[in-house]
Amino acid sequence: MQHGVLLLGLLIAGCSWLEQGAIVLPPGAAYARSFAPQDEPHAPEQVDSALCWIVLGDWGTGGVVQRRVAAAMSALARRTPVHFILSVGDNIYPAGVRSAQDPQWESKFARIYADSLLQVPWYPVLGNHDYRGDPDAQIAYSRRNPLWRMPARYYVVEKPLPDGTLAAFVALDTQQLLNGNPQQRARQLRWLEEQLRRSSAQWKFVFGHHPLRSAGLYGENATLLRLLKPIFERYGVAVYFCGHEHDLQLLKHPEDGFYCVVSGAGSSARPTGYSAASIVAAAEPGFVYAQLRKQRLSLWVIDSAGRVRYRLDVPQRRELQ
Repeated sequence: MQHGVLLLGLLIAGCSWLEQGAIVLPPGAAYARSFAPQDEPHAPEQVDSALCWIVLGDWGTGGVVQRRVAAAMSALARRTPVHFILSVGDNIYPAGVRSAQDPQWESKFARIYADSLLQVPWYPVLGNHDYRGDPDAQIAYSRRNPLWRMPARYYVVEKPLPDGTLAAFVALDTQQLLNGNPQQRARQLRWLEEQLRRSSAQWKFVFGHHPLRSAGLYGENATLLRLLKPIFERYGVAVYFCGHEHDLQLLKHPEDGFYCVVSGAGSSARPTGYSAASIVAAAEPGFVYAQLRKQRLSLWVIDSAGRVRYRLDVPQRRELQ
């Protein structure tokens, strides 16, 4: 009954994914299309030759669901490496932080991810809820907590694999791209293109808060598709990681060379959907785990009980120029 009321509310709201013809998935449901059935997909295994990370978004409530997801992250880290965490925005709910000394850092971050196996570098981006507070306070917190590595509102990090293969992770401020002034938008886009053009990395990833592709509540973002898709295609971006949707999605649109990963279920979940671009969608709390080897990226969708809901292998791609 509760799920039915929630779905009715979404129907009344006129959700964009319903307009696109996407099919509703209630909380707890998962769906995969046009791929071999994965009733029991293989769990991640210990791999010394891989670079491994978690993608986690929309997490900072301090509530019970966030703690369950954190426990599932810890359980995963006991079985297989976690070298770092990409935090894809809405880091502190409901309205960001006021300062680098804000007590919410302790109650909604440090205490919840206190397991020693999660004491790895966190690379965050800003979400729309973070902008309700002081966004620069999240940058300043990097000087108080060495695990929180946010040098600017957008930045790039390079990581080598054990065999020397280089991976670049480019962090964007999508809130600024969507709501900043034209000068801010143009400056960030020039910076993004320059970083990707200059990078010698064999694998290029971009992460931000808002999705480009989604079959969830907000649907596709036409503005970000117009601004970012040509750059991603030109410079061979393999995957765009994001949050904002409170669900877990893997998507590959037929017209895109890159994959989209939505991992915005760090502290709650809501009904989602699937569309022509969907590979898998799960309307439940959880995160995405990644293992990168020289020629393959493996992604696992993992729920708050630690169950693997889906695995996807992404091949390496090349620049168009």
